Amino acid sequence: MTLIYELMERRGTPLIQQGKWATGPCPKCGGEDRFRVVANNGREYYSCRRCDAHGDAIQFLRDFEGKSFSEAKELTKAAARTLTGETSMPQNIDDEGQWFEASLDIIENASTYLSQNKKAQDRLRQCRGINPGTAELFLLGYIPKLLKYERENFGFPLRHKDELDRPIYIPSGFTIPIFRKEELYGVQIRRDEPYREQRYFTIPGSELRPMIFRGKSTKIIIVVESYLCGILVFQETKGRYTIVALGSASVRPDDDADSILQSAKTVLVALDSDAAGVQHAWHNWMERYPNATRCPIPSRFGKDPTDAHLNGLVLEEWVNAGIDLATERRAKETSRLLSLGKQRAKVIHIATVEDTQETIDEICEMCPAIGVAVHVKPSRAFTEHPQGNWHPRFACVSHVAVYAKAVNKIFLFEMGVIKKRHLNPLWDLTVVCHDGVELLRHFAVLRSKNVTIESTLLMGNALTNGRMDIAEAFKEFTGETLAVRDDPILDTAYRALALGTLLKRLEDKMQREDKRLYRRMRDAQQAIAAMELAGIAFDAEGHTAFVEDWRQKRTRSKAKLPETLYLGKDEAIRAWIKDHLSPELLKDLKRTNEGKISLADENLAICPHPEITALREYRRLNLLIDRYENFPSYLDPDSGRIHSQYLLGGTATGRTTNCAPCLHNLPHVPAVRRLLTAPHGKKLLIADVSQSQLRIAAELSGDRAMLRAYANGADLHMETAAQVLGIAFNDVSKEERSIAKAVNFGLLFRQGTNGFTTYAARKYSIDFTPSEAESIREDFFYAYPGLAAWQEEVIKDVEVSGSCETPGGRLWRPRNGVEFPSPQQALGFMIQGTEAEIMLDALTGLHKGLAKHDARLIHFVHDEVLLEVSDEPNVIEAVSALVTHNIAAAFRRMFPEASVDGLVEIRAAVDWGCPGSGACSCARHGAIVMRLKSSVGPDSGNYKVKATALS
Repeated sequence: MTLIYELMERRGTPLIQQGKWATGPCPKCGGEDRFRVVANNGREYYSCRRCDAHGDAIQFLRDFEGKSFSEAKELTKAAARTLTGETSMPQNIDDEGQWFEASLDIIENASTYLSQNKKAQDRLRQCRGINPGTAELFLLGYIPKLLKYERENFGFPLRHKDELDRPIYIPSGFTIPIFRKEELYGVQIRRDEPYREQRYFTIPGSELRPMIFRGKSTKIIIVVESYLCGILVFQETKGRYTIVALGSASVRPDDDADSILQSAKTVLVALDSDAAGVQHAWHNWMERYPNATRCPIPSRFGKDPTDAHLNGLVLEEWVNAGIDLATERRAKETSRLLSLGKQRAKVIHIATVEDTQETIDEICEMCPAIGVAVHVKPSRAFTEHPQGNWHPRFACVSHVAVYAKAVNKIFLFEMGVIKKRHLNPLWDLTVVCHDGVELLRHFAVLRSKNVTIESTLLMGNALTNGRMDIAEAFKEFTGETLAVRDDPILDTAYRALALGTLLKRLEDKMQREDKRLYRRMRDAQQAIAAMELAGIAFDAEGHTAFVEDWRQKRTRSKAKLPETLYLGKDEAIRAWIKDHLSPELLKDLKRTNEGKISLADENLAICPHPEITALREYRRLNLLIDRYENFPSYLDPDSGRIHSQYLLGGTATGRTTNCAPCLHNLPHVPAVRRLLTAPHGKKLLIADVSQSQLRIAAELSGDRAMLRAYANGADLHMETAAQVLGIAFNDVSKEERSIAKAVNFGLLFRQGTNGFTTYAARKYSIDFTPSEAESIREDFFYAYPGLAAWQEEVIKDVEVSGSCETPGGRLWRPRNGVEFPSPQQALGFMIQGTEAEIMLDALTGLHKGLAKHDARLIHFVHDEVLLEVSDEPNVIEAVSALVTHNIAAAFRRMFPEASVDGLVEIRAAVDWGCPGSGACSCARHGAIVMRLKSSVGPDSGNYKVKATALS
């Protein structure tokens, strides 16, 4: 017995086998005969058609037996067995040929008996409406009495727990062979007398599959539940139409049935109309087959076609009425006019490959440009996956709406039988959509073609620095409302229609600089989509160890705090701090705008109190656990890779952000970053733009000292250390260089004395007194007067005009009266915005160049790019040169006179956490770590790469 079967027996509600399913009352809603259990490949699954409860054996134990996950997992390990006796299906068949011969023998004997016994023929006609000629056509038969077979007759192994060879008993009744293309899949018997309320018995080893009775037409298909109902409808319609008989309402169309249903013009769904399950089943059919029309039997005639026929309904007339109803519905839909403001467009539903080809030809001949919107839904296997609503590995495109303004039509392609390749000619046109990355992501063919996808989302971003969905953008730029429709398919058509008006308004508003900024983001869409599709290999076992270590450390930190302290509420923590800190320490703590003690870590860091230290450690670990413990839920179960989403223009500065899950904010701890790995035979190529923001500040400010340092290939951190600490350049130590890093990056955005002191302590663990910090600030700006002057100029411009602009054209535009809350933010906007523009330009060129190499982009963090490459040394060298060239070229396009010597540092390793220089400390990896620097003469366009292999 299977585990669920045994548990149901203990509950006093035993399961009864019907085909591969065991059925019984649902333990959740109590619905009779709606709860089903199936065993497949050693695992059990359950579902209820009434309350939609579903899951595997582990979930059953958790939901209905009160077990924890670990307890449930242990209980299921030794219980993955199939059902026994008549209420079970065999786990395997030793001799399939023997099973076939035994089943065929039953079919032939029963068919012969029925053809020769008038009484049995009359009974078939009276109880099922089927005449002898139809019975002979479909090899129906009759078994007059209970038959006993030994298991070895069917080629079954001994499998009962006491090793007894339990016989197989086959009841009397009408036999129904389950055929598909002349191949036998099983035998079903409609019992003369129901057994435990079960009318049908399926011979063990059979497979319930939809049966297709092909008629003269395959454009009109009638779907019924039972095989006998399908045979009767075929008989009564004289074989004019194709019938699909599922065998059970729980059976879904397989590939053959799905193909014929998708290609049909009209599908009449006539599933049994008995109580629960019908509405749920119908919803699934409509979602899958938009060409389907519900065609139930009128309730006064019964629940299925057989009941209706026996009660006087003429089935041929009923089918004709259903066809008329479907034709009327289709006519209404295809003639529907969508209205949006002054726009009007006719909706044309396309559901077949033939219609698709004709429509594509029409669009390509008539339309230079099209607006495209897609409807994405989770694939059946990934409805619960956190990325099931957007990533192609876990989601599928169900509909594509194409708005062809030239012919004033919206073509709604119903994907299924229509494949993505059938839409290929469309991408040679000018394609406009809201989110171009989404389209590129789902239509992977676009990545290998030189196509341009215009994006209204990115146009809006170039104008506002924000990311708006299409409804928000439509309201912002047209002043009209684009309401979200309850019907997602209709909503997709409206979104396609909205692109016509939205595009025109955005193009009218965009100025020259806006267009330049927009084109840079637009051209980077293919690189971004490629990264999303590629994903990155993830060490799930290492992650589990990290999270467990964090939990243990959190427990130890909590143990150092008073038991009475409630850590889940900020006000309780503030009250405890007031009670435990001296007035002197409390005086130094910063307050929020509401006058409360700030609980920010950098604020609490100034308190040398052991319990405050434990509190900080607890809060830090608690944040790490909350943020990262769910990472494995994002894994692709097949590849073990994580696919995260990248949002172009995700911040006001234009930086690309990352989510679902966020890999940008991983702790800067090598051991944590080692979780992002390279698979066997590959290496991670990690390219970092050295001192990116300092270099950009040097170019924007024109500071001579900074520019001279980079032109000479000097280390600016050592230069700064020499200047502010008053020592010779060659005497600067490692510790003194670390101090200079804190100074350079802290004062780059003109932090004040207090801010700089806090930054140095928090980021670099360097404690400056206020007087030391002030002295260092003075020396820094004295050493770099050009930088100081530029900072003052930017701040002054913002104060006067309320605006500033990056070299790439991104303009700070205060919206709703919101201005810069601090000068540092204006400087950050200029520097980070420029960095984002350079890196997008570099990614665009790099993505195109990678087509010639065994390499692909997998991650991108502001000034750092990760690629997965073959571990062949020549490939690593060639791709390293390509990366270096593209980043240096992008930097030069922004700053034509810039020095790019030492701009790019590259290392090859097996994970992200391997060090960037010196010997690799993680011996288990055996990584080859490389540093590559680009060097270029002031007038030369040739980029040379220097590589050093470090053991």
